[in-house]
Amino acid sequence: MVNKKRGAVIRAGVILLAVILFFTVFSRTINYFLTPKVTIALVRPSAISHELRFSHFEMLYDGAIELRLPSGIDVPVAVTEAFIQKGDTVAAGDPLAVFDGDSLENALRESVLDVLIHKDALHRFDVNFESEKRRLERQIEDDTAALAAANSNSTQAKRLEEDRAQREADLEYMTQNQILNGQIRQSYTAALDAAQERHDILSRTISELRAFTAPKDGYVRETNLRAGQELTGGDLLFTILTDESRPTIRVQMTEAEAANLQPGDAATIEYTTLLNMQRKTSTAETVIANIALTGDMYQTHEITASLRQAIPYDAIVTGVTVKPPANAGIVIPLSAIVNGSSVYVVTERDTFLGKELYVTRRDVTIGDRNASQALVTNGLSENEYIVTSWDRSIHDGQRVVLPNN
Repeated sequence: MVNKKRGAVIRAGVILLAVILFFTVFSRTINYFLTPKVTIALVRPSAISHELRFSHFEMLYDGAIELRLPSGIDVPVAVTEAFIQKGDTVAAGDPLAVFDGDSLENALRESVLDVLIHKDALHRFDVNFESEKRRLERQIEDDTAALAAANSNSTQAKRLEEDRAQREADLEYMTQNQILNGQIRQSYTAALDAAQERHDILSRTISELRAFTAPKDGYVRETNLRAGQELTGGDLLFTILTDESRPTIRVQMTEAEAANLQPGDAATIEYTTLLNMQRKTSTAETVIANIALTGDMYQTHEITASLRQAIPYDAIVTGVTVKPPANAGIVIPLSAIVNGSSVYVVTERDTFLGKELYVTRRDVTIGDRNASQALVTNGLSENEYIVTSWDRSIHDGQRVVLPNN
């Protein structure tokens, strides 16, 4: 009888233990599938770097010799012969082109007549101005004399006083503003100056084009000198690069891109040259010299980079890559950032089921960032764990598990 009771107790204990084990395992399994699964990363000091590549740029040369037809040339000038083309090497004194000077000669003769006409117009204004000035002065003198002879209380005296005051005001206004019959003397002098300047430009240009030679030894970077070409004021004649010419490059970028750069950052210029009828790709090192806002509606910035090493005059720039210095600190994946300024920090707690993971939402300060990472300047410490991804929404204080935990 005692043995039967003992056997029943043992069987009951085994059954109870099995039930407890079953529900413990089963409940943990259910809990695992109901709990958000996250991936985590250990916070370590690192560095965040950028590499910006630009395709909108232009090559400039400080000290290049650029010659244009003066903007005051308002008649077409034809090139009858051209002795250079882009890519040529020239020596000082080499003839560059021959021009048809008939249009300039005709314009020069017209400018001489134009100067004389404007001089005559100014002279006639001055003569009429002085005549009107003397007339008003005489009338004022006559009014003063008549006023002295009139009874001071009479109507005539009051009228004379008003007339004299009006003429004095007219004289003062006329002399101060140099104006006559609505015409200002300054307009006559300005027209004469413009006519004289046009004459001087035409005369000087004719003289320069008669002996049009290379000013220095160099390489022809650009030219519009071609037989039959008609040029007008402001048109480029040629650009010659000399040994004193220093190459620079100007790059266009957005405001966000410019925010990561500063003068002194290194850059690489990629360019190609023609060698034995084949294109050869090379690079040159440079450094950002200046960053400026162009002021257009898109807030486009420009950087000017001065090359540290010379590149061939015939080089064609194909790309510009800028890599500013890396910023060191706590670097985290962009995927870990919640709402732009916080992260979930993972901590381990002891529970009756063992050690479990919980998340705490923490505000952090985000500094520099690139396409995949961000620099945290405040709010995180080394050797902390943060959540980098999750399979469903999580909240502050929630328990989480790792995949395949």
